Amino acid sequence: MKSKRRFIPLVFLGAIILSLLVIAPAFAAKTGEVRFYVDADDDQEWARQGGQVALEVKDGDLNIVTKLEGSSAESHDLQNVQTFYLRNVPVADSRGAPGGGADGFVNARDVTVVDADGNNISVNRAQDDGRVDLNAPHTGMVRVSYSGHAKDDTGDTVTVKSQADPKGIPVTLDETTATSGVFQLVIDTNADASNADSNPPTLKVGKDDQITLTYKDADPKRTTSKLLKVESTAPVFSELSPAEGAAGRANPEVEFNVTDGGSGIGDDQDDDILVIFGIDNDGDGTIDIEEEYAVNDRGSLNEVDGGFHARQRLPSSSAAADDSTVYWWARAVDGAGNEAVTDRKATLKDDDDKDVKDPCTVSAFPRGSLDGVDVDITTSIGGCQPYSIKVDNTEPAISEVRTGAFWDTSNKDDDDKTNTTASKAKANMVLVMFNESLVADSVSASDFEVNDQEPTSAMVYSGAKANVFLTLGSDLDPNARPKVELVGRVEDLAGNRRSSGKVDNATDGIAPTLTVSVDGGNRAVTNGEIKIMISSNEDVGTPNVAFQKVVDSGKGDNDETEDVNEALDALG
Repeated sequence: MKSKRRFIPLVFLGAIILSLLVIAPAFAAKTGEVRFYVDADDDQEWARQGGQVALEVKDGDLNIVTKLEGSSAESHDLQNVQTFYLRNVPVADSRGAPGGGADGFVNARDVTVVDADGNNISVNRAQDDGRVDLNAPHTGMVRVSYSGHAKDDTGDTVTVKSQADPKGIPVTLDETTATSGVFQLVIDTNADASNADSNPPTLKVGKDDQITLTYKDADPKRTTSKLLKVESTAPVFSELSPAEGAAGRANPEVEFNVTDGGSGIGDDQDDDILVIFGIDNDGDGTIDIEEEYAVNDRGSLNEVDGGFHARQRLPSSSAAADDSTVYWWARAVDGAGNEAVTDRKATLKDDDDKDVKDPCTVSAFPRGSLDGVDVDITTSIGGCQPYSIKVDNTEPAISEVRTGAFWDTSNKDDDDKTNTTASKAKANMVLVMFNESLVADSVSASDFEVNDQEPTSAMVYSGAKANVFLTLGSDLDPNARPKVELVGRVEDLAGNRRSSGKVDNATDGIAPTLTVSVDGGNRAVTNGEIKIMISSNEDVGTPNVAFQKVVDSGKGDNDETEDVNEALDALG
């Protein structure tokens, strides 16, 4: 019974051994692998129109040993040397066994060296790393016959195609090294046509296509393929902050969302999400210094649906002056390589004040070459209009005070309705102009005094600069030039505050009132002399008086009458 139990396992063991002998040859040749690659560790998962695709086939069976002999023998020019190295390594074991063939290791028998006359040169030793040691130093040309691993290619076994080009194009991948068994090639993708003969080869792809890499493996005989998705939609920016024209006292910070619904946006590459600053230190609209920062390196990224919320501050070590304008753009690249740059305005006004399209052309945006660029010339920035931030460390100041000016709501100018026409002045109004914009909520009537009296109200209208309209409790004299003083505290958009300032003599913006009377009555017609008296409610010097002959309008030419009417209109 014991022997029987021992016999059964031996039978099974024999069966297992036999099966291994049958199965093992099936795994002698390794199946080739294909992929779209980024590097040794990462596969390429997305592609784009107008980009590039990297192809790879890995198959050790294609790692071919080449015989170098006769006319293809390897040549070396030796200059009194005894040791030299062969190029197609490792050297293969190909000779030395009885009856010919390999003897199990690389030695001098695997290499034959002859001089220029065909005479054999004695070899002492040869190694698989290509080292050849002669028995003695030699000078002159020699030719070496041996078998070695030459860098090779995939031949006609690889095809790449797309939905836009279902037939595809044949491509040949080169081996990376003589013995790697790894073959690679980079091809271009475009929307026009395929071209197998261009350098590099070009494949036509659609906007949302799929690319297929196919390899016909000869041993074992099978076809291996890999798919790659195409996406041609660039990332999208939203919620950009701060608003255009915002101001800050130092080191402004910008933030935005960037999303991509296709290949997505990474956070591990230095150039996936960038902020580009253009610093204008002298206020002429031309960029003096360009500075660029990767947000994942110098800022912060927080995940949102489909992407990230990015924040980036201009470092205190930047070259921005105390009072400068900082222009900025955000740039992002998705997983397919589609690039986007922020654009504040997609349209511009033409000479006829009509909106015309002005799209941002990313390829024309001069990233890295913004120094000296005028941002007001749209072609100089590829149509990618920047946002701007005013770096402002200076307190606001009163630049001018004028009497009589007022905010004219009947004016059709949307930006500035300030009326400074002296003849239309309002005697109870004073305009206080500042050198920059103010926070409207920081201004009140109690912040000012006009001739030591508080105004009844204050209205603020801020554009590039602030106009503060003060309403007084009584009318000013037409020749008044009051003292206007800032006694409270006002604040500019950057947070700088001013609590003092004075103009002792405001500009007189109220026109005089003239009174005209005629001595002897105001008869319309006389054939004698008349005396005209003119008075004014303020000193106007000596007035000019114009006389015009009046003709009967019914007797023909009435040009003189028209001239009179025009003269009277001019006098008001």
